Amino acid sequence: MVGVVVLVTALRPSCPQGVQRGDSRSGYCRRVPTRIVVRAFDQDLVRRSSFTCGRPELDRWLRARAEAPGTRLAVEAATDRVVGYVAAGRYRLVMADGPRVGATLVRFAVAQDYHARGVGRLLLLDALRRLDRTVRAEARLVVVHAFDEATAGFYGRYGFRRLPEHRLTLYLTDRRLRGTVARLGAPARPTGRGPRGEP
Repeated sequence: MVGVVVLVTALRPSCPQGVQRGDSRSGYCRRVPTRIVVRAFDQDLVRRSSFTCGRPELDRWLRARAEAPGTRLAVEAATDRVVGYVAAGRYRLVMADGPRVGATLVRFAVAQDYHARGVGRLLLLDALRRLDRTVRAEARLVVVHAFDEATAGFYGRYGFRRLPEHRLTLYLTDRRLRGTVARLGAPARPTGRGPRGEP
């Protein structure tokens, strides 16, 4: 089943080797609109796609373990190429006022040539919309584990707060979830580069 649909800008595949993004030496490297859809996991699409996000462990996870419930794919509509994925699950978080059960983004990654093109934002919106009912009824929190400061900054832009004792673990409360979903759903250009996994 197809979920969110968006147009993003991407490099033409024919960009000559050695010419970087936005390089004025080649008209082939200009960005063009590309239709991206977020859909349920499909192993055949994964097998046919050469997915590289910049972190080998996330590439391997997509091929080895992504059939777990809650995995969603971002796919180029014209080519069926997988350009990102997000997987959601459950998490037990120990906080100052006691343990809490939370929802979590187990894995989250975007293909290197789509970094900072809005695909990470699109996948995050899809995941949080799907977690909204669970969080309000049961979990009360969405927890994420950032790989690095760039990743933490990406989540921070959308309302996630850091745990003081674990600076790369961030959370979003049920009270803030709807506001975050509303901001993610509003038309906006991507601002700055996110992490390798989640640009």
